[in-house]
Formats: sequence, C-alpha cells, structure tokens
Amino acid sequence: MAELESSQKAFLEATNGLSEGQWNFKPAPDRWSIAECAEHIGVTETLVLNLITEKALKGSSEPEKRALVQGKDTALMTAAADRSTKFKAPEAIQPTRRWATSGEITKNVLENRARTIEFIHGTQEDLRDIYGPSRVQDTGYFQYLRRVPPHVGGVSNIHW
Repeated sequence: MAELESSQKAFLEATNGLSEGQWNFKPAPDRWSIAECAEHIGVTETLVLNLITEKALKGSSEPEKRALVQGKDTALMTAAADRSTKFKAPEAIQPTRRWATSGEITKNVLENRARTIEFIHGTQEDLRDIYGPSRVQDTGYFQYLRRVPPHVGGVSNIHW
C-alpha cells in the first residue's frame, strides 16, 4: 500500500506545474512523452485491477502456486524501475491519446489509483494467490500490481 501511495505522491510532484508543452515533449522520436507515460500508467493500472477483481470475484485462488513466485518480488520491482532497458508495451496499454489534456490524464491516473487502493482495503482475498497470464513466467497479479508504482520513474526521468 505504501508503494501505491508514495508513487502517487511522486507522480504529482513530477508533473505539478508542467505546461502542456512539457507534458507533450518527447526526448526522442522513439520515446514517450510525460503525457504518454502517464496515460500508460493509468491504463495499465486499470487493466491490472480489472484482471485482479475479475479473478478475485470468481474465487480463482491458487495458493499452491505461491512457492513459484516466492522471492521474485525484489527482482520484479528492480526490473520495473530500471528504465535503461526498453520494452515494448502490449498494444492494449500503449498510449493512444485517450485524453486530450494533462488535467484529464492526471484525473484518470488519480481515479485509477483511488480504485486500486479502495479494492486493496476492501478485499478479503490474499492477492498473492491469484494468478493469470503474464509475460513474466510464474508471477501473480500481486506482482503485476506491485510493478505499476515503479513506472512513475518513466515520468520523472523525462527532461525537456
């Protein structure tokens, strides 16, 4: 929970007071702008939360898989925060200019984060026991959810 709250604060600190030009500045043609990174964060968090709630509400708990992911949290968090190696995001979570302004994008990110926090506070499910398709073998949705906050680094590392 602390990771979600601190990354929200970091997101707001990194984007507060930026002009629309700064939001939309691309450091290189093949790199995302702050607006695109923020859109990706919001869309990804929505997708992950939808996957988790769908699985949790269907009672798809698989505690026997917990041993497969044991010890992977640190490696996954490090990999998510490491911006030196670029990975192509799946098409569903790539930025497409779903929102027109920085205010709309920020509102989306904050609303998604609020839903995530509300879900975590309200669920009785052990999120470490909910699994689904992953690009990273033997990870659960708990790890997916933990990988969202480090992506804020993508926003704060863009210099205009």
